[in-house]
Amino acid sequence: MRNVSEEGTQTVGGVRISRYRGTLDHTALTYRMAADVRDEVDRARKLLGDDLPVFTEVWVDPQGMVSRTRTKLNLAGAQMTMALSLSDIGTPVEVDVPASATVPVDGFSGYFLG
Repeated sequence: MRNVSEEGTQTVGGVRISRYRGTLDHTALTYRMAADVRDEVDRARKLLGDDLPVFTEVWVDPQGMVSRTRTKLNLAGAQMTMALSLSDIGTPVEVDVPASATVPVDGFSGYFLG
């Protein structure tokens, strides 16, 4: 994250955690992203002329483990918010992926553009 600021603490699940806010640059946004999706994000960045405006919040517990994240993108009215809460670290998780997880937006589709 860049431009990080500490936003205070709160209690979640009986644990006092710290919340941080910042932005994601293009490298962080596309890290480990599928090549076809990265190509579309690269194309959107080129059209915009700068990194996509991606804001993120991260909650960190006293052991330094991330317990929650929230990422937001607002691009000319196309808005997306993605939240992730983590618990029971080390426990396997099964995920059912929806048949269609993206929606085209003016010729673009993909991870942060749907």
